[in-house]
Amino acid sequence: MHICDLIKNQHTYRADVNKTVLEVAQSMVARNIGAVPVLRDGVLAGIFSERDLMKRVVVERAGPAQNPSRRGYDA
Repeated sequence: MHICDLIKNQHTYRADVNKTVLEVAQSMVARNIGAVPVLRDGVLAGIFSERDLMKRVVVERAGPAQNPSRRGYDA
């Protein structure tokens, strides 16, 4: 079985690279999810996770409202 078979009938949340960390984090909280695929022009560019939020935003004291979600992964 493939992952696509498991989620084909589910609505999945994904973020565009231009969304801010704050926007993505708010969506993650609202949906009770720990990681989000990040897309650039409809193509997977990376994944933003709770760990990225803690490690690269909270610990570095970066402003989540100004930082785009692409900051959370290495593309």
